[in-house]
Amino acid sequence: MVAATSPVDRLSNTTDQFVDCSETVRQLLEAEFELDGPLIDINELQANVQRPAKGKVVAVMPAYNAAQTLERTVADIPPGTVDEIVLVDDCSRDSTANLARRMGLKVIVHEKNKGYGGNQKTCYKLALDLGADYVVMIHPDYQYDSRVVGAAIEFLRLGICDVILGSRVRTRQEALAGGMPVWKYIANRALTTIENIALGQNLGDFHSGFRAYRREVLEKIPFDKNTDDFAFDSQFLAQAVHFGFKVGDIPVPVRYFDEASSINFRRCITYGLTTLQVMAEFWLHKLRIKNGPYFKPNGEALADSRWLMAIGQKEAGSRFLKPGCGTKLLLSGLVVFVGRESAHDGSSQGSPRHAVRGPIHHSARDSSQGRSQSGARLADRAVAGSRRPGVSKTSL
Repeated sequence: MVAATSPVDRLSNTTDQFVDCSETVRQLLEAEFELDGPLIDINELQANVQRPAKGKVVAVMPAYNAAQTLERTVADIPPGTVDEIVLVDDCSRDSTANLARRMGLKVIVHEKNKGYGGNQKTCYKLALDLGADYVVMIHPDYQYDSRVVGAAIEFLRLGICDVILGSRVRTRQEALAGGMPVWKYIANRALTTIENIALGQNLGDFHSGFRAYRREVLEKIPFDKNTDDFAFDSQFLAQAVHFGFKVGDIPVPVRYFDEASSINFRRCITYGLTTLQVMAEFWLHKLRIKNGPYFKPNGEALADSRWLMAIGQKEAGSRFLKPGCGTKLLLSGLVVFVGRESAHDGSSQGSPRHAVRGPIHHSARDSSQGRSQSGARLADRAVAGSRRPGVSKTSL
């Protein structure tokens, strides 16, 4: 009579047989493929791979009259993909700001409308202040599918790209089926082709409102010098290419409906012409024909400002200039320059106010020193006035 076995015993026997079978398979594989050593444990390999740090992700939303679509946009963001959401309300006429506060978002409200570019400037500055390592811009009008936020951030986190755009034009059929007007599709294709050639890129959609950046991009690019209008995006991408950042894109589904924000045909024409102007400025700067106003990195601008503030008087017995006295020197130089120009203009025009009366008893060198001293005195008064309570230094 066969003794009954418990389920635990049967499971143990099965496990032992499985172990014996797996060992047999391992031996057969080693013999068949003539391996030099034992099979490598993939799990152990993956455990030893160094993964990039997660970093802090901040989603920014430049908002204007987005009360009807804000909740749906935020609801589509996959849980755990962003650490904080910032909404900058550009003086909306609806309850966008109040709704965002009730949803627990960090809200900033402009006292007056600053434009699409001006809104982005506030978004990015605030994201940097919050310590963001990665910043993703999502329009709160529910036009762009925010479910792809995690995918965009992963490209940045792995170092594959520094800038990620959401391409609305994976295929012509999808773009038109999503509601994109035909004239807008044609304009988008034409401008994107020109920009790809001008900037040496191969992007599918240069004019997407879905964008993600590494922190280093926002720290180096002087976006505060860009326009406050819609051309801000074109300038930003030209700057990103100029500074050598890697730009890529991923497909993002879009929706066109009445509540989704969009610019009209007339503003599209202005936007297109401004974009072409940006491409021309990019090449003029690249060929060193004309320096672009926004192609100087923030680091160099900061260094220049420190250098200027270091210009001034020397301390006694020192070979170096005394820091902090650059303002006085610049103002005095400006006063002397204006005085010279005024005297030159007056003498050439024969104005009685600048006519020389009587003999001159001092040399040209003395005259120059007198003007410099008077200019310095005026500069001292100006600097002293700027330090009075209630007077802004910028008012000078």
